[in-house]
Amino acid sequence: MEGSPMANGMLHGLINDCFWDSTIAAVRRLADVGLIAVPQPKDNKADHKNNAVKKSNEDKSITSLVALIDDVIKNAKLATRGNMMAAEGLPYHFDERAAARKKYKDERIRSGESRFFYPTELDVDIIHQRHQQIDSVTRTSPDQRSPKDQLCVDTMKVLRNKMKNSAANFKNFANKYIAHAATPSSRGLLQPSDFDISLKALDDFIETACRAYGYISLYVLGTHENAFPSLVAYGHLEYLEQPIASLEVLRTLDTYWKDQAKKIDGWTAYSPAELHHPL
Repeated sequence: MEGSPMANGMLHGLINDCFWDSTIAAVRRLADVGLIAVPQPKDNKADHKNNAVKKSNEDKSITSLVALIDDVIKNAKLATRGNMMAAEGLPYHFDERAAARKKYKDERIRSGESRFFYPTELDVDIIHQRHQQIDSVTRTSPDQRSPKDQLCVDTMKVLRNKMKNSAANFKNFANKYIAHAATPSSRGLLQPSDFDISLKALDDFIETACRAYGYISLYVLGTHENAFPSLVAYGHLEYLEQPIASLEVLRTLDTYWKDQAKKIDGWTAYSPAELHHPL
């Protein structure tokens, strides 16, 4: 009958298996532990042995959110207030920029302009804001600021633990059953608890990962970027010609999707205050 669900057990099984396998593999990848290799310049000399070693180290490099956090912890001594401001192209003191801003304003007024925009490079508020953000990640009071203020390592460790704990079950399952390291013997060791992975646990991990990235992006790098999942802005079931589930199920899924969209829309990056507690 037209409009009836396409009851195909093999298709449903394929969707279920592929969704979980690909999702769990992606979670494992994001939470993978290792070092980020720094690309080395190629040696023009015919030193094949050294070049082979460099390539081997780069091949073993881990690209994950946890690896990024570990890299920040490892190089925390470089993450000083002075270096952060310089890397972002911001002057440490705002007096000079304030003077340039005033000069620009006076010139516009003298030329007869009553309304005008200030160029981005004359923005003074961003300097104040960035100093306040660095205050929070270095645990420094405004009256004690110094170019040597350093990123708080304990805060990054708390962030790492949040990622590690939320991904633990996923990594265990992926290592034993999905990833390249999985073997028939390791699969045989799977316990019933290993399969106890729910959508709620997946939602919790995605939220943790997005908020962790948001913290690094906003407070550590000052880039104001979010990494929250994209939301469909149209009726995603509107043009579904041959449903694979009953209309009742589709309505339930649609309600779930809308609730998830509201939840995701309310996510924010972790604040320094949320991460300032004992390990």
